[in-house]
Amino acid sequence: MDVDQLHDLVNEIGHCLSSQLGKVGEFSLDLGITEEDQFVLFEINSKPMKFDEKPIEKARINALAELFLSYL
Repeated sequence: MDVDQLHDLVNEIGHCLSSQLGKVGEFSLDLGITEEDQFVLFEINSKPMKFDEKPIEKARINALAELFLSYL
C-alpha cells in the first residue's frame, strides 16, 4: 500500500464509520511500515483517545471542540 492508497483507504474508512455510526468526526489508525516501505494496518479506533504528546493532544481537543460547536 502506497501513500495514495492509504489516503483513499482512510477516506473510505471515514465514510463507512459515518454511514454506520453517524458523524464520527475523529478516528485513528494504528499503522506500521515494513522494511520495503509498505504500510501495514493493524487497527482502526473510532473513539476519541488521549495522547501523551502535548501538541497532538492539544490539536485533538481543538478538533473535538470544533466538532461539538458545529452541532450548535
